[in-house]
Amino acid sequence: MSALLIQTTINAAYAASYMALIAVGLVLIFGVMGVINFAHG
Repeated sequence: MSALLIQTTINAAYAASYMALIAVGLVLIFGVMGVINFAHG
């Protein structure tokens, strides 16, 4: 049970960091260009 909890926590941290990286990219593009552009990356 403990190993499952640790693995789930690590997976959640990876998923959250990936979504945060995408969000930061969108915010930077919107801040610089003033246009919402989903085709970055």
